[in-house]
Amino acid sequence: MKERNKRAYPRVQARRGHYASFPGGSGGIRNVSVGGVMLNDHDPLLPGAPIRMTLHLGLEVVWCDGVVRRSETARGMAIEFTNLAPIARGRIEQYVMQLAAAANRERLDDGLSRVASAYQARAGAAATAETAKAKTTTEGNRTTSIGLGELLVARGIITPAQLALATTHTERPGGQLPRALVRLGIVSEDDLVSLLAEQYRLAVVDLTSIDPTSEVLRLVPQALARRHAILPIGLGSTLSVAVADPTNLAGMNEVKLRSGCTLNVALAPAKSLATAIDRFYGARARAAG
Repeated sequence: MKERNKRAYPRVQARRGHYASFPGGSGGIRNVSVGGVMLNDHDPLLPGAPIRMTLHLGLEVVWCDGVVRRSETARGMAIEFTNLAPIARGRIEQYVMQLAAAANRERLDDGLSRVASAYQARAGAAATAETAKAKTTTEGNRTTSIGLGELLVARGIITPAQLALATTHTERPGGQLPRALVRLGIVSEDDLVSLLAEQYRLAVVDLTSIDPTSEVLRLVPQALARRHAILPIGLGSTLSVAVADPTNLAGMNEVKLRSGCTLNVALAPAKSLATAIDRFYGARARAAG
């Protein structure tokens, strides 16, 4: 039976931070179907070239073979899947169906979401005024962003007093609040990650399934990665990073300026992220000799 045209397969825009790795590089995924994938790539391969890829779709990892059909630096690299194993096909189909359903729900709920957001902003105004008092810590008069703290207080997950306590236990400004909250037992790591993923519509990356190259790690010095709890994980037309606190805009801006790249942001648990930063940079230092 003749196979249907690849263009006939439903295609969806991939979640932010989802990417493909392959020998010699990696690229952020623009869109995907069971017929193929479109990648961002600074140095695309020539049309007709075979390619073996690993698709990193959040917690799902899919291995597949393909062939480059279109290759342009500005527009990206279009890859058609070849010899797609049944298990890989099933995972991609499930991914496409989930994203398509989510897109439909988002369109249907758009008007209601705007109303709900306005109501939430009014309801959280009083809590925001209280948490503003915790903006300056008592140790060294250090100042830290309270975007995440405001969210947690407004949602009733922590109290202003708990926020003030966690803030005084951060080692340095920027990116450290999630780890302090978990270390003090104020909120569980699973609950914190679930809340942030829902609030900011971010994918959660499994740090045990990634292996950033030395080229990627060089873009962000270890001191900067540790200070802001931001780990570079892949490089295409953008730099993919894993963060514990997506409200840490100062840290992400510093990484953006230092690397010279725009960022694709994914979410990772604070404890796992700290361990991964030490592990990957430590391995790179040992390899350098």
